[in-house]
Amino acid sequence: MDERNAIDVLEELLCGIAGGGTPNRSQANTYSNCRSDLLQSRAKALLPGFLYQCLTVFKFREFINLYDPDPSLRQAFVRRAMERCRAMLGANTSAAAVEPARARPADPSDPQQWMR
Repeated sequence: MDERNAIDVLEELLCGIAGGGTPNRSQANTYSNCRSDLLQSRAKALLPGFLYQCLTVFKFREFINLYDPDPSLRQAFVRRAMERCRAMLGANTSAAAVEPARARPADPSDPQQWMR
């Protein structure tokens, strides 16, 4: 599945769950496949953090239910996150344009400098 299609499928699935739906086995497989495809794609660095954290659709459900009690706000959160990813992917059309996430620099040896 290509990145844009995976994002679209995942957005609809996640919005349904954010709206209060209970995921079933088919949705769990869809989530797993889309997530895996996206994490192995050039869009990996553009994905929302919850896709890294939530290994299963059931973990996502736990996460999103803690995000806000209002289903419409949860759905808006998912739509914003996926739209941002889609927009960034559109702005970075070549594989070379999407840089991988960079590791945080090592902490300075002087604790006072670190606190600044």
